[in-house]
Amino acid sequence: MQLTAQRLRALLHYDAETGAWIWLVNRGGRAKAGSPAGSPNSDGYLQIMVDGDLLKAHVLAWLYMTGGWPVALVDHCDTDRANNRWANLREATYEQNAQNGPAHCDSKTGLRGVSWHKRLKKFQAEITAGGVRRHLGYFDTREAAAVARDQAAATYHGEFVRFTVLRA
Repeated sequence: MQLTAQRLRALLHYDAETGAWIWLVNRGGRAKAGSPAGSPNSDGYLQIMVDGDLLKAHVLAWLYMTGGWPVALVDHCDTDRANNRWANLREATYEQNAQNGPAHCDSKTGLRGVSWHKRLKKFQAEITAGGVRRHLGYFDTREAAAVARDQAAATYHGEFVRFTVLRA
């Protein structure tokens, strides 16, 4: 049987302002009424064992607050996987969630959507939107390529934009 919002609210209290979870009932072991619920997994997400299922706290927050499961994913606006405050959570598609991430771990420039074009000896900017990779041009500096990528990201990704260039 799938967990319902009613069952969740009978077991746990979610503080939307802080993102904290507190047990309302004794669950055995260390899970006593009034104690914090959950522990971080290896990826930095808080997870909570509820009725034999290990569930991520941000997904539980969605169920708790809306009464229903998310259609696809729940995204952390600030990318901090431990920040489960309600104001920091939003429903997202897989593509939207992917836009709110860092540069790939194998990025040689360290900037999202910016790479070095060896033959032309220039930086190139690209962006993927709607499943289509778009070439944005070649640039003399990685910063100029990053600005072009950020402008395109603002257009294509809207509220899910993650800028490459550090903002002051």
